[in-house]
Amino acid sequence: MVSKIILFFRRNAGLTQEDMARFLNVDRSLISKYENGLVEPTFSIVNKMSEAFNVNCSILGLCLDLTNYSLGQAKAIVMSNDSTCETYFLPRNFCNTDGHPETLPKVLCLSDEEKNLVLKFLDSLHGQRVSSTC
Repeated sequence: MVSKIILFFRRNAGLTQEDMARFLNVDRSLISKYENGLVEPTFSIVNKMSEAFNVNCSILGLCLDLTNYSLGQAKAIVMSNDSTCETYFLPRNFCNTDGHPETLPKVLCLSDEEKNLVLKFLDSLHGQRVSSTC
């Protein structure tokens, strides 16, 4: 699922694989491997990618976490106005170098722009429920 997140956010940012490779100072073939799920990026690479995508790294982790839900459930979580909203944790491949999960902000802390971006990502999955485990 990380591969779909990388592909979506790269395209959303209007970047080519070559652009990403230059930004990350890696070979373009590595970007292709990330996007095809052949290689998982490290936490430091995900952080750099989030800079290129102009989004907080937590947004990428939230998108991964939301893939555990149906499209309707995930959208309801994002749009929730309930102050008891869950706190999300980044899955293992988004963990920091110490192996401790990074805490994501509550969904209510997302700006309207960030909510719309996450909803756009969810729509791009066509409602498929894909499990990701930590």
